[in-house]
Amino acid sequence: MRNKVAICILFFLTTTSIVFAIGLRKNLKVIYSSNYYAKIINPDDYPGANEFEKLKNALIDVPPAGATIIVPPKVYEGSNLEIPSNVQIIGISGATFRLSNNATNPFIIIRTKNNIMIENILFDGNKENVFNLNSLLILIDHGSSNILIFNNTFTNFRNMAIATNYSKTNQDTNFIKIYNNNFYNGDGAAILLRGYYENEKFFLKFIDVYQNILNNLSTNGKIGVAFASEVNISENLISFSESPLSGNIVIRGCENILVVKNTIVYSKAIAGILIETSLLFPNKGVFIIEDNQVLNEIGRGFFITGNDGVEATIFLRKNLFRKNSGPDIEAIDVKAYVIGNIVDTPNDLLISSWTVAYNNHFTSAESARLFIFSRAR
Repeated sequence: MRNKVAICILFFLTTTSIVFAIGLRKNLKVIYSSNYYAKIINPDDYPGANEFEKLKNALIDVPPAGATIIVPPKVYEGSNLEIPSNVQIIGISGATFRLSNNATNPFIIIRTKNNIMIENILFDGNKENVFNLNSLLILIDHGSSNILIFNNTFTNFRNMAIATNYSKTNQDTNFIKIYNNNFYNGDGAAILLRGYYENEKFFLKFIDVYQNILNNLSTNGKIGVAFASEVNISENLISFSESPLSGNIVIRGCENILVVKNTIVYSKAIAGILIETSLLFPNKGVFIIEDNQVLNEIGRGFFITGNDGVEATIFLRKNLFRKNSGPDIEAIDVKAYVIGNIVDTPNDLLISSWTVAYNNHFTSAESARLFIFSRAR
């Protein structure tokens, strides 16, 4: 009888999490401007002392109705490039946006704008000659919406590649989609999207990060989201990257999160997947951590910190943790459902009586013994 009740509860919880996931993905659908091709712009047709100035003048000429800028395969070196609303920037293979020497601003700034697409650009952070902390590659400022960044390459960056402004604001920033980009040979975070949170309101909402590749990132090699609501991080590959003071995927103080089908291999961090929280910035809503693989990590597989501030219901389901140096799953005193995971290393699995564990698989007697010991704490 008890088994039947447990199975019914498990079925209900699983169904609830699936419905939540479907609803979140539906909410993340973005409708972009249909007027991009009303005007086609080539920077070569505009005046300027160099290629960057020509590009800048081309962007100034984008009409309110919208335009597409076709970027020739040249090097555009500079910083502080303001992007208008209703524009699609498409690079011809070889088009390169490079931060200028000693730059003190981001290369691209999206400030209170909407309906922007950036595609097929090589972003060069020029880290040998750029030292200012503000000199990232793309900054999305408050009040921006419907931003799509895809099929680009980001390399050689000292600071963050893509980031949001997280200072105090009363403006919403929402519907940011970052997918199918390649980040390699950088020092800073590839993607760090932090919002502002006040009076139980999130000002950063509807974030979609999927099918990106992060490779050989040192110092802070991660995808990070903080103080945001309605977030999907799915199908990303992180390899040979280090984030020793954080996680390779890190969530802090957020609401309603999907972390699904990501692969983290041969990397180094506090944990492959890290959820941070506190009493001031609690995690809320539903968190689904599903079908991820964390392999050969120097660190934990999954770790949640700051347990007193956890208000979210966490589903850790059908993940594979293998050959990691730390505990594969560490979730103490949190409302979590640990279901159908595979633990393939002899490290302890640390959970407590608040956590419901069901149908997890262990490939060694030692793993099973440690799991039973941890449950008894």
